[in-house]
Amino acid sequence: MSSSVRGKRIYIETHGCRTNLADSSALARYLLEAGATLAGSPADADVVVVLSCTVTAGADRDAGKALRRSARENPDARRILAGCIPSAFPGHAAFADAHRVVPGSRPEDVARAIGTEHGGRALLWLPRAAAPMAPGPGQPFVPSAQADHGKELLSWSPGSPPPPGRSTPSEARGEEGLAASAPPFPLEHLRRLSRAHIKIGEGCDGACSYCIVPKARGKPASRSASQVLADVEAAVRAGFPEIVLTGTHLARWGRDLKEPSDIVSLMSRIEEATSDQGVRMRLSSLEPDPGLERVVEKMAGSERWCRYMHVALQHAADPILAAMNRTYRFPDAEALLKSIGARLPGFGIGLDFIVGFPGETDELFDEALHRLEGTPFTYLHVFAFSPRQGTVAADLPGRPEKAAVDERSARLRALSAARRAAFAGSLVGSELDVVVEKRRVGIASLLTGLTDNYVRVYLEGRDDLMGRRVRCTAVAAEGATLRGEVRL
Repeated sequence: MSSSVRGKRIYIETHGCRTNLADSSALARYLLEAGATLAGSPADADVVVVLSCTVTAGADRDAGKALRRSARENPDARRILAGCIPSAFPGHAAFADAHRVVPGSRPEDVARAIGTEHGGRALLWLPRAAAPMAPGPGQPFVPSAQADHGKELLSWSPGSPPPPGRSTPSEARGEEGLAASAPPFPLEHLRRLSRAHIKIGEGCDGACSYCIVPKARGKPASRSASQVLADVEAAVRAGFPEIVLTGTHLARWGRDLKEPSDIVSLMSRIEEATSDQGVRMRLSSLEPDPGLERVVEKMAGSERWCRYMHVALQHAADPILAAMNRTYRFPDAEALLKSIGARLPGFGIGLDFIVGFPGETDELFDEALHRLEGTPFTYLHVFAFSPRQGTVAADLPGRPEKAAVDERSARLRALSAARRAAFAGSLVGSELDVVVEKRRVGIASLLTGLTDNYVRVYLEGRDDLMGRRVRCTAVAAEGATLRGEVRL
């Protein structure tokens, strides 16, 4: 099969969450080591892989649009739909726009779909029940026991000696560019990203009434601390100034391991392993469950972790949280958020909010909005309830009319915009920690980056600041963004 993958130009399009971004990164590494190259656009590709999200109906539509767009741009390219849609919804309508369908995102399975693509339209279903989680850049990939022919794809890990009897990619292939250099994070390199996303686990055993994720991602499966640390160290060697830990349920990391551990102990081990590297660490979305207080304590006692937390609150009216089958009620989450605001000035807090859930009356929404107004968050991620087939909430009565959902969403987004602007204004005059992106923006061709507390900053400066972590002074607020001056 490797001969079928070798030499192919693969374009990977990532939809959805940061976990999908980490999966795309692992897939790119695997394909590169199998002899493929990465294309910068569908028009330049032999194969287009869409790594899908299915958390909402809109995400489903986006995957279908991506497949159809790639067909228009490059009719000769073969199209593969992978990720969460095939895992959650066998027989989904989006399958009609793909030549191959692969449940999940295991690199071995996607590579096998590419390697067995000989034209025509057919579905390639691959087992995932016994599939191990895809390792990261510090670990060699091990093919599934269910696919003996996958042994041809056993890959060398960048930054590590090649397996016995094998040469490194640059020794084995003489191609120019990305395939020859084999950077540890090829997708990030190609897209000029300044942050590395490291998956520490996936899957969820929760029973939220609206959520398809347990079906799409399976039961909780934590990666070992040694695997995570190997990834982190590889990202440090690759020069990333920021590393983002991602997963389906970060705060529950380690509970399923043979030697149970917790996210706080993992954070401590990462700190120790990178103590002299100058890299900053960020956590992606977290649930407001019991135990999150210990994560906050860890952040409060360390300068290594970004002053930022995104919390999947989902609603602020207790009857709606009960209907969602969430494990907390608003007063519990409110107490946690207020303690963060009081103890950690300048801490950025984002909140997810689902509007239009069944049973959300005008009165309950107004109650939720009033409660939010008294909570110290800095922005909201607002999205309308999307019924997912196979979930309890899909059959619940009492869904608000679309006009009411649109009006409520607009009110929430207005509150979010006001909070973003107020937070940015509060930072004027302060010194900020910024990771500069590898691009310039706007007519003025300014540098741009994100502060550790998740505010967009625009800067003047030299090209050699791109991809670096810098200190700057916030000199002015422009809506939700800042203008800064770099301190050299």
